[in-house]
Amino acid sequence: MSNLSLVGFEDVNVGTGIPELIKEITLEQFAMYSAVCWDFHPMHYDSATGQKLGFKEAFADGPMLAAFLGQVATSWLGGQSRIYRLKTRYLKPVFPGDTLYCSGSVLGKSDSPNHSIDCEVWANNQDGDRVASGIAVSYTHLTLPTNREV
Repeated sequence: MSNLSLVGFEDVNVGTGIPELIKEITLEQFAMYSAVCWDFHPMHYDSATGQKLGFKEAFADGPMLAAFLGQVATSWLGGQSRIYRLKTRYLKPVFPGDTLYCSGSVLGKSDSPNHSIDCEVWANNQDGDRVASGIAVSYTHLTLPTNREV
């Protein structure tokens, strides 16, 4: 991942691609996420429960996918950025053994109020299927300093 600690607001343009973040999905990851979030719905860490609900096994909790989408943006922009809003849509279930390729692109930018940029972010699985993406306004608002502030 590139770190934009030396790149300012004026260096980011519409169409700029966000470097890919790869996530190898495991059942242990589901269990840890469930514990951290106090979300103990067994369909997210117990494959037998997932199968009873008609899935091939346990499946990812949607907010975990949203966290990946936020992470792809903040990993790219570095510690000087903040996500103000992230809207997501979950399109397909994610299972242990899947590999997610998270990426995005810059849709727009605004000088006010806080040098924000708008990014579309998404996650595709190993088969190229989109499993999560931005919805509605379809971007993440991020604060990025100008070169004068770096």
